[in-house]
Formats: sequence, C-alpha cells, structure tokens
Amino acid sequence: MKNTLLLICCLLGAVACGGSKQNKQVEHSTNLAIDLSEPDQSKTLVQDFPITLYVEYPTGVDSLEGITSINMYGPLLHVHQSNGVIGYIDTASDSLSYKRQDYSDLALQEATDLEVQEQAYWFVSGANTVSRTGLPNGVVSTWQLKTHYKLTELAVNDQEPSKLWLFNRADRQLIHFDTATEAELVYDLKGEYEPQGLAWSGEKLLVLAGNNADYIVAEYDTAGTSLKLTASWKLSGFNGEVFNDVSLAPDGRIIVSSNAVANNIFLVADKSELIGTGPIDHDTELQLVKQVELEQGIAQPSGIWPVKDGGWLLITDQAEVFLLDSSFKIIEKVSLQFSSIECNQGCTEAVVGTSDSFHAITDTGVIGLFVKVGNEYQLKEEVVVAATNEQGDAYEYAGLGHNEATGEFYLVTDQDGAEEEDKLIILDSTYKVINIYPITYGSESNGSIFEYDAQGVVYKDGAIYVLSQRFTKLLKLTMTGEIVSVTDLSEADVKEPSDFAIREGKIYIIGDHENNEAVPPISIFEIVQN
Repeated sequence: MKNTLLLICCLLGAVACGGSKQNKQVEHSTNLAIDLSEPDQSKTLVQDFPITLYVEYPTGVDSLEGITSINMYGPLLHVHQSNGVIGYIDTASDSLSYKRQDYSDLALQEATDLEVQEQAYWFVSGANTVSRTGLPNGVVSTWQLKTHYKLTELAVNDQEPSKLWLFNRADRQLIHFDTATEAELVYDLKGEYEPQGLAWSGEKLLVLAGNNADYIVAEYDTAGTSLKLTASWKLSGFNGEVFNDVSLAPDGRIIVSSNAVANNIFLVADKSELIGTGPIDHDTELQLVKQVELEQGIAQPSGIWPVKDGGWLLITDQAEVFLLDSSFKIIEKVSLQFSSIECNQGCTEAVVGTSDSFHAITDTGVIGLFVKVGNEYQLKEEVVVAATNEQGDAYEYAGLGHNEATGEFYLVTDQDGAEEEDKLIILDSTYKVINIYPITYGSESNGSIFEYDAQGVVYKDGAIYVLSQRFTKLLKLTMTGEIVSVTDLSEADVKEPSDFAIREGKIYIIGDHENNEAVPPISIFEIVQN
C-alpha cells in the first residue's frame, strides 16, 4: 500500500520520489559563502531557564536523555532522542508535561535531525536524502540531492512550506533547497566552527556551531539570496556541555539542547542586553565596601530582606526561603508550597517578614503568607494582586517592598517592551490595591524609562527604591512613582543583580548566576556622589 501511494504521488508530480526525478541543480557560486568564526567576546548567550530540570513525566516514562534534536512548533517543544524515542514538552502547561509519541517508522527513528511542520515530520539521516512523513497516514515523500551529500541538519519554516535549509557535512555547506522546483542555493562555510543545529522562523535563520568545547549561535537574515549576519553569540557558563541543536520559541527566544544525561534543554538569553547606560544620567554611585560568600546549598537567589534581630531572609528561584544569621550563615531552609499555583523555576521573586512569618511573592503576583507553627512553616493566606493592564492582563513583578509601620506593600510592574508603561502599585495590609501610579520622570531622558527592568523593590524613609538589572542602576522614586535619583552600580561588582536590601545606610545586593557557576556573594555598598 505504501509503495502504491508513493507511485501515485510520483505520477501526479506532487513530490520527487526515490530519485526518479532529476534534481535541478544551480551552478555552484563561490561568492555564496558565510564565515562561522568566534564572535566578539562581549556577546554571550547564558542560561535563562533550564527547561528539562522541571519537566514532569507520566508514570513509566523515562526522563529525556540522549537528545539528538529539538523543534518548537506552537507551544510544543518536540524532542527526538538517540534511541529513536519521539515526544514533546507542552510548554503551555504549568508542569511542563512530557508526552511520548509511538511511531514504528524505523527511518524516522534513526534520523539525525527531525522537524515538525503542520501534520508532518521532515528529517535527514546523514545521507543525501530529505524525507517527509505525513501524519497520521504515514505517507513518506523523499527528495534525493547530490550523491555525495551527507545531510545531517535541517530547518523548516511555515511561511515557506516548500523550502528547507540543510547542512551538508561532507562539503561544509549550507543548502537552501526548494522541494517544489528541486533547485538549491549552496553556501560554502568558512571559519573554524562546524554547524550542529539549524532553526528557521520568518526571515531569521539560526546556526548552532561548535569548535571543540566552544559553541556559538549565529543569526542570519535570509531575505534575498545572500545570507546576512545580523548577530552572533558565544554560549557561556555551561561547563563543557556538548550542544547538538537549536530552536526558536514563539516569542523569538533561543532554545538549545545538549547531550547531558539530565538538565539538557535550556532557554538562553543575550547577556549584553542586561547591561547599558540607561535612559537617565546617574548622579550618585555605589561604592563596594566588601563581599560575603554564601554557603553551598543556596542557588539562584532572587530576594533578600533584613530581619530585626540582625539576620536575613533570602528567597531563591527554586521556591526556597533561607533564614540566615547576621553573618549570612544558614540557620534554616523552608520549601514553599502555594495552593493556587505550582511554583516552577524562576517563580518566586521576593520575601519580606520576620524569622517567624514572612510574605513571598511570585512573578505573577501571587502573595503567600507563611507562618511558623512548631518546626514547620505553613501557608496561612494566599492572594493574587488585583491589578491588570488596559487589556485586562495581570502584571508581572520581580520585587516586593514593605512598610512595617503601616503594613503597606509596594510593587513595581515588570513589563516587556519600551512602550509598555510600568506602574507603582500600593497595597494596604489586607493586600487591597489602594493606589496605582505610572512611573514618571520630570526631565528629558535618553530613551524610554520603562526599559529599566525592575528586579527589586524596597521602601525606606518615605521613598521607594528600585533595582534595575538591565542597566545595573538603583532608582529612587517618590511615593507617587516619579524617579528623582539614579545611582550607578558597576556590572563588574554584580553582574546580574536580582534584589537588594537597605540596612544602616548600606546597600546589600544579591546576584543571579549562570548554569554550573557558583552563587555570587552578597555585595555591600555605600552611596557616594559622582
């Protein structure tokens, strides 16, 4: 039956089958070439979110390992493993649930690269053939290119469904192949890096390439016939992992996969975007006084709060709160469980309170009050901040300020984009919204003030202070949201600031860190004039 269907397809001229049609080759032109060389050292991609660390698997299904390719299609991240197992991670689910798909097609299972396009799998297997398997009927279409080709990577694009990008490892060439006309454009690759994965969306082509233990991601504009390099980064902070594929999330973020046994698929981000001068000139600076190392066991701190007895509360991305003494030594660790949400990596953002009770906030505005009962901390109250934008969508937050005298809470929204207006939101002691003020600045600025990216919020002596991770700045706001002062923080002192506290005139800042790197120390500063 399968062969009959293939014969019908060939007779109708719908596909090229088994090499029965002569491929239409374009003349190889040496001016079609791109250079895969090491990018500027300042351009790096670092871990943003370790996807597979938080994937939930059905009973009896093994965790993902031996990954050979990944492909994002809608909210589903399709994963192909070296043992032939094919499945997907549902990134729209809170639990990042995984589902295995059973296909008996041996050629599909043995693919070196596999991509999804509507109801079909496209794949290559290291030979000169490109194949497409229709789902769920299993009808296979094939295209044979030059005999000596070894096609190991491919990329597809819904906007151009008849065209593919391929990597021919035999000749170190990228090939733009049109399945409708069987024409190909060939690009010689120069430089010391070898492609390990391709991703294509719109007019953007990503090439993941490796050179021994180093890996880069290069981005090209595919409009026209000449590939134009638009960006290039080096993967940083991954401690020698071997990367094997790249994909693009629907929002344009980059995903990479590695051959590690666990924790092997990551969202990555351009670290340079977190650094800049900012739209407002600073008038004071933070001068480093000293740094204090944090103990092992603490990872990815996201919030810090001074306790009246001289100790500290510290919350992490893993929904853990550490009670620390005045020397930042661990006294106790508390694992948080919210009732309305399943708090995955990067969920918890800030903590305020005492050693016997504290409030923790998530990035989606869920505030939980945890109270110590005996030797345990129990969730006593849980609310969602009742504030939305003009479209009715909830805001995102990365900090929580608190006035212990009045019981009021202070939040600054963490919106995406330079045009989305950020707000100062004030809650009373019962979490009721009592005021919402737009963030403003009374003078001319060198850009949008909404690019600051609030990563920490503190109330102190009648003012609101906000830490900006993107520009490594400390902002002082009035109680109605007007920026009145900007203090500079050197990126050399704290690379990725995630929250801060003020105690006895000094600023205590914690920082986030990259995969497999040690947790940054607590950095203690004084404010000095320029």
